Amino acid sequence: MSDSENASGSPAAAADNAFDPAAAGWEPYGDDGFIGLVGPLWARPFGDSYLYAFKAEHKHHNRRGIVQGGMLMTFADRAMGMTCWYANNRQPQAPVQLDVHFIDAVQIGEFVEAKCRIMRRTRSLVFMAADLVVGTRVVATAVGVWKTLETASASTRAGEIRILSAAALREIVVELGQQYARQTGVKLVPKFTRSPLVRNRIRAGEAFDIAMTTRSRIDELAKENKVAADSAIALGRSGIGVAVKAGRPKPDIGSVEAFTRALRTADSIACADPAFGTASGLYLAKLFVRLGLATELKAKIRPVGAEGGEAVVVCAAVASGEAELGLQQIAEIVAVPGVDLVGPLPDEIQHTTVFSAALAAAAPRPDLARDFLTFLRSPAAKAIVAAHGMEPD
Repeated sequence: MSDSENASGSPAAAADNAFDPAAAGWEPYGDDGFIGLVGPLWARPFGDSYLYAFKAEHKHHNRRGIVQGGMLMTFADRAMGMTCWYANNRQPQAPVQLDVHFIDAVQIGEFVEAKCRIMRRTRSLVFMAADLVVGTRVVATAVGVWKTLETASASTRAGEIRILSAAALREIVVELGQQYARQTGVKLVPKFTRSPLVRNRIRAGEAFDIAMTTRSRIDELAKENKVAADSAIALGRSGIGVAVKAGRPKPDIGSVEAFTRALRTADSIACADPAFGTASGLYLAKLFVRLGLATELKAKIRPVGAEGGEAVVVCAAVASGEAELGLQQIAEIVAVPGVDLVGPLPDEIQHTTVFSAALAAAAPRPDLARDFLTFLRSPAAKAIVAAHGMEPD
């Protein structure tokens, strides 16, 4: 516990007050960001990397006069992160998990060192552990996971454009990439995830050249200077539709009354789980309330989610027979084999999502990426968008 009394007693603290890091071969280490506020930290060479430490100062104390636990967490984060950075060929990375356990109190004046070690690594993750020590006394332990971030120098090769796209656009992006490669020889390297996660991954620092997601999220990213606002273009519009298992009778959904009747007579209805933040899932939850059907349909709704950042494929439940009807964006319905599109929701209750594309503000080859955005305005690209159930913009 970081607020516990110092088991080592005041004599040790007094001895550490006299410790001079510079005289012991340590060099000040800091930056003009957050570490500049809580530092300086101290570093000294150790093999191909460095050891890290800090001397507890008055500004680090909590209301009990000992070092605040948050300072120990900050120190562990920086020391482990820098150790990982050196061991990982100085590639950019970000912590995705950090757990710190407080063991003993640190007094003002004590010199805290981090003993960091790599426990395991995968292609993109580094698992680390550390002991924070004052002399031989362990004051805290930490374990964490760092994720290696893709760098522009590693991924931007001649003739490649990195796309970070909403999973709803998967089939469209794949076919656009094939067509564009045939015309120009430039290859798309797409990654797909749910629309909300496109924004989150960009905020977390993932490298990309073009983002393709809902217009509202492109607008958010433009306000944050993550994408170039003047580059944004509308790709297409997708309404919500109704699907049945291939070959099954198609209910009448031509009016609000007919659509409501189809919902009431269906044995089961698959929709995107609103908790996953998809446009259709959020809208349909509100629509059922608006139509006065929320309570009545609750027992027959089959909410569909997804693991990790994968797409929410509502109509897979229809194709398998788990649900009689499926409600999702039309562009996603037509991408699922084994289902038939009944049609769109009636105009009075339709919800249209506009998908857009924009250039990364820090794209290393903006000329290459902008050329692809120009292609998206071409008749050939618009024909591909239309063929996949979207209305080209």
